[in-house]
Amino acid sequence: MLNKIYKDSLLYLNIAKDYANTRGINQMECGYLPILTHNAQTYTDMLLIPIRDSLKEIVALECRSITRKEHLKISTKQTHYMLYNIHNALSNLDYVIVCEGVFDCVSLTQLGFNAVATLGANTTTIQKHALSVFKNIFIALDNDKVGIKSSNDLVRFYSQFYDVNAELLKYQGKDLNEALLNDSQKLLQSIQQQLNEIECA
Repeated sequence: MLNKIYKDSLLYLNIAKDYANTRGINQMECGYLPILTHNAQTYTDMLLIPIRDSLKEIVALECRSITRKEHLKISTKQTHYMLYNIHNALSNLDYVIVCEGVFDCVSLTQLGFNAVATLGANTTTIQKHALSVFKNIFIALDNDKVGIKSSNDLVRFYSQFYDVNAELLKYQGKDLNEALLNDSQKLLQSIQQQLNEIECA
């Protein structure tokens, strides 16, 4: 079902790409449906973003309206372990940057960084365990009250239960996508500086 819905959304790929460009994103797998019906409800102007597992299979669709505040996730499997972009991130276990949303993650990957998104500020135990395969984990959730608390909780969690280096990633802006839009070079240099510090340690 998920594959068919996503395939249908690719008929309007140009609309999806145009919207992504307004967010400073030019490298993202996405589609668009003018009308999406799910669980007897109808949604309009929906951007569809596939969430893939480590085997690259679509396990969910992140759907959000590009004209109003409508958002939903369509899934045929359990979603508590999902990490956006995990299928690509696993190719480099030296480090990963953990952010909150899809656009934040893509903002990083198109700058050349290894990143995943938790699809929300609160991470599950299974998500945390999945991330423990990386040697260095940089936490960069949103810079709001909930995101900051969750970021600090994650750093404490890894320091207590896993033999990995976990630390906060500092950046300016309410989230990483905003930081990209404001000054992509400043974001690039800030992150690279922190990565260089772990390489020299």
